[in-house]
Amino acid sequence: MAERHSLPILERASLRVENDDTPAPPPPARTLVSEPMLRFACNQKGCCCAGWDIPFTAADFVRLHDHLDDAERELLRKDMELVYDEAAPDEEARLRSVKLDGVGDDARCRFLEPAGGCGVHARHGLAALPNLCVDFPVVPYLGDADRAELYYEPICPEVLNQLGESDEPLRLTTLEQPLADAGLALRSRHAKVDAGAWFDAGRLSAEARDVLRAEVVGALGRHDVPVWRHLAAISGAYARLAARDEGGKATSGAREFELDYDDDAAPFLRFLFASVGVHGPELLDRVFRKYRRFVYSLDVNLDAAPWTGLAAALADWESNYARWLAPSEDALRPLHLRYLAHRHFAPFLPVQGEMFRAADSIVHAFATALRYAAAFGAVLQRPVDRDMMKVALGAGEYLYRSLKFPSASLPWFDPRG
Repeated sequence: MAERHSLPILERASLRVENDDTPAPPPPARTLVSEPMLRFACNQKGCCCAGWDIPFTAADFVRLHDHLDDAERELLRKDMELVYDEAAPDEEARLRSVKLDGVGDDARCRFLEPAGGCGVHARHGLAALPNLCVDFPVVPYLGDADRAELYYEPICPEVLNQLGESDEPLRLTTLEQPLADAGLALRSRHAKVDAGAWFDAGRLSAEARDVLRAEVVGALGRHDVPVWRHLAAISGAYARLAARDEGGKATSGAREFELDYDDDAAPFLRFLFASVGVHGPELLDRVFRKYRRFVYSLDVNLDAAPWTGLAAALADWESNYARWLAPSEDALRPLHLRYLAHRHFAPFLPVQGEMFRAADSIVHAFATALRYAAAFGAVLQRPVDRDMMKVALGAGEYLYRSLKFPSASLPWFDPRG
C-alpha cells in the first residue's frame, strides 16, 4: 500500500535508527570485480536519476535528512510517498520504503543540479546518499561468506565506456580489505544477500559458480573465434549440464561443464536469429526513447530526421544488418567479447538464478543490441562503429531490465533444434 503521509512515522523511524546500537557487520574480506570497473566513475550527468521509481529505506531517508541543511530538508519533505507492508507487526516496521516524487515529465530527482550532477553528493559527500544511489549501477551481493561480488550493469554508459577502453581480454580481479576506494568499500559493505544460482535439481555452490565463470570468461578471451561460435558453445554447455542435472552433478561441482566448439551450431543460429527478431519495431522504438537519457556518445534527436526513421530501420533489420553491421563485425569483436565476458560475471542475476535460462537471457540482450546497432547504421547511413555499438548494447540491456516478458513469449535455446 502506498499513501502520502506527514512526518510523524518518519520521526519515529529516525528515533529507531538513532537508537539502534547494533554493531555494523565487518566488511567482506575480499571483493571480486570485473577489472575494467576499477576505473569506473560516474559521469555526473544524472542519467540514472530520472525515469523510474527510486525507493529509499527509512534508514536511507534518515541519513539523507540528517546531512541536509534546513532548506534542503524542506525540499526533501515535499511530496513524499510512503510504501507500507501491511503484514508487518507494528507501524514502524510497516514502513517499507520512501519514494520522492520526481520533477518534470521525466521524473528527475529533485536534488539534481541543472547540469545533471547530484547536488547532495557534491555538497555533502558519498556518506549522505541513500544506499541505492551509492550502489547504482552496481549490484552488490555475497559470492560466499567472506567475498563480496560487485556486478556493474551495462545499462550505464560509463560501464560500457570502460568495457570499450581496451581490446584486451576481460579479466576479473579480487581485492583484499581494506579498500582504498570509498565507493568500492561502501558497495562491498552493502553485499548482504547471496544472489544464488541453480539448475532444476538444486543450488550451485560458490565453488561451482566459480568453475563456470572461469571457464566462460576465459574462453571469451579468444579473439580468433567468431562471437556467435562462442555463444553457441556456451549455450550448448549449459544445456548439456542442465540435462545431466537430474543426478545433482551440476550442483556438486560443475566439473562436467565443457565448451564444445565442434558442436553442430545450426540449432543455436536458429535461436540467435529468433532472438534478434522476437520484438516488434514499435516496442523497440518506444524503449529507446526511454533509454535516450543515457546516450551521450551519439547526437540523437528522436523527433527529427534522420532519427524519425528508427522504427522503420528496426523493422527492416535483416537487410540493415547485412549492409551496416556485418562489415564491422571483426572490428567490433573485441568489444563484443569484453561485454559478453562481463555479462557472464553474474549471469544469474536477471533471471533469479536459473543458470540455463541465464545463458539464454544474455543472448536475448545481445541479439537485441545487434538489431539496434543495425538500425542505427541505417538511420545514420554509415557502418556501425564502437560508439553506436555501445549505445545499442545499453539499449538492449535496458529493454530486459525495464520490461518483464512472460517466459513463454521468448525463444529459448533447444540443442535439438
